[in-house]
Amino acid sequence: EAAQRAVVVAHQSFIRPLPQNLDPLSQGIAADILPPEPVEPATLVYFIDISNPAQASLSNAKQLRMDGSYIDGRHIGSRLHLVSSDYIYAPDSLNGDAEFRDMVARLRLLSNKNDCIYTLSVDGSASSDETPLPEKVSEEIAQLKALIKQKIENAIAATPIESILPQADLNGVSQDFFPNCSNLHWPSIKLDLNLQSISSMNTDGSNPQAVGIINNAYLTYASLNNLYTVQNSGGWWWQPDSGVQRQHSAVYKFAIGDGAPSYRAMGRIDGWLRNSFSLGEYETVLHTATTERNWITDIQRTSWVTQNHLINLRESCLGDLQ
Repeated sequence: EAAQRAVVVAHQSFIRPLPQNLDPLSQGIAADILPPEPVEPATLVYFIDISNPAQASLSNAKQLRMDGSYIDGRHIGSRLHLVSSDYIYAPDSLNGDAEFRDMVARLRLLSNKNDCIYTLSVDGSASSDETPLPEKVSEEIAQLKALIKQKIENAIAATPIESILPQADLNGVSQDFFPNCSNLHWPSIKLDLNLQSISSMNTDGSNPQAVGIINNAYLTYASLNNLYTVQNSGGWWWQPDSGVQRQHSAVYKFAIGDGAPSYRAMGRIDGWLRNSFSLGEYETVLHTATTERNWITDIQRTSWVTQNHLINLRESCLGDLQ
């Protein structure tokens, strides 16, 4: 471009740490083939001055590092808009709490086999007394949920918020533009604690701004003024009040421009979107094309039925896409 700059976006993959009880050297694994050191997922952005190509290199570039896996990005005008995702893990104090782990394991057993009372032995195996006591099981499930919830709340209250929220730094200097409690949104759909960040900055790395939202969206579409992220329902959220999980998509809208991105609205539509070509915006209306497959069982048939939908969404004054 006229400013003689190039921007390179890189992704640092997550490498899980080895179990604490596994010492590779004691297992006879040669030191030269040991697994790499564990690292957290990160999005790396390099801003390179290419006015003198002979001196242009990543080693001389300004580097912005942001916690979270890179999902997608757009370059519009003089601004770079990036989407990243950072999973929020349970506090470390819960991972070392044996009582908490036992309660979670027992809750899973009772929830999966709620027609019998199960007990956990010392080695973690399960046994049943073969006595169907659904009322007693329901009472214990409720008690376990309350105890587990209390332990989680206590652990979170004792954990510094900085260790939970994603962080960013520019050339090793900490930055405060990344999502915090003042610009973090949590829509009504219940999801795993995954924090998605929409970051916006100039192509030289200046004026970085961001907004955060709790979701697991991975599909991205952007117009000149808005950015949308989409999350299909497959494996991500459920309808507990119905016996069948319908195919839905959640669509999140963000306003983008020369300043800070802002969360605008969310909508839920029937069917799944295939990719970013399934969305398009004209003026203030978002057009979506989805496919929905449902298992139909009735007197006439038992089969999968496929439907295609063309759904138009407009932002309402209530912060919904309708």
